[in-house]
Amino acid sequence: MSSRINLFTVASIGIFAFGLEPIVHEVLGHAIVCWLTGGKVILISSTAMQTASASRLVPAAGPLANIIFGLAALALLRALTPQQNANAHARTNFSADATAAAPVDSVATRISLTRLFLYFFAFANLFLAFGYILYSGLISFGDFAVVIKGLRPAWLYRATLVIIGALGYRYGIAQAARCLASLMARPSPNSQLSSNANALAAPTPPVPPPSAPTQSSPLTAPPLSLPAARSIIHTACFAGGALFLLSSFLNPISPNLILYDGISGTIGLTLGFFLALTDLRQSRALPTQSSAAAEIEIPLNLPLTIAAASFAAAFLLFMGRGIPFR
Repeated sequence: MSSRINLFTVASIGIFAFGLEPIVHEVLGHAIVCWLTGGKVILISSTAMQTASASRLVPAAGPLANIIFGLAALALLRALTPQQNANAHARTNFSADATAAAPVDSVATRISLTRLFLYFFAFANLFLAFGYILYSGLISFGDFAVVIKGLRPAWLYRATLVIIGALGYRYGIAQAARCLASLMARPSPNSQLSSNANALAAPTPPVPPPSAPTQSSPLTAPPLSLPAARSIIHTACFAGGALFLLSSFLNPISPNLILYDGISGTIGLTLGFFLALTDLRQSRALPTQSSAAAEIEIPLNLPLTIAAASFAAAFLLFMGRGIPFR
């Protein structure tokens, strides 16, 4: 089994998904709520936002915005059914002069780039939000540490943050594993044969007589390729995580944010995806025979790659260095 995965395309998806997460957090979360509540924004960067007033609602708005956008993207990802992948199989393997359905093992799964982006965008938001809540409870630093500051008993509020963050992060890992399996799965042999038959307008094959020995095809989809899944996850997380981390080195607020936001945020963004791979590998519901796994195809998308490079440069220039409001 070999997969045709263009790493530039996957890296571009990771750059967009991970780069848009701090925009959701800082702009659509902190800044919008600050403006709506009459506050004044001094500076917005990828690692923090400075305001001229204190509030519990404004710091809470960042992670909450991530959760809202993450769940919305997850719902949209689920709404885009695997039929998109089935159509991709037919386009990849259709031949006008074919007279019979091709063997199932020759079918390649071309992953929808829209669904791939939604996957990384959804879980980047969820992992960062719940990781940040957990982080705030553990070391009393970050958005929710500001939210609970001064509340008593402090240990109870911090413990609550740890529990909510841990449960939310674990939920994200489980859902990321399931969605990745769905994203990379190909239709069952029966559905693929039916799709090819319809595409070729071939007559329905005669039903064998009851006395003829028959062997039913498996109803479940062939196993996904774990090496291909690792390649996709590692590439997207490396590209997106590098952008997030590099931007923290440019922040104009404090070098401490490199550690407390840049490094910790990169870990929070990417660790959940790696743990989702572990869930897939350990799942009894997913066979692991690589020889039977579906071939994965993600071709080079040059316009997307160019757009991602431009986005990364603009992100570092503006969100990394910060946007002042005077």
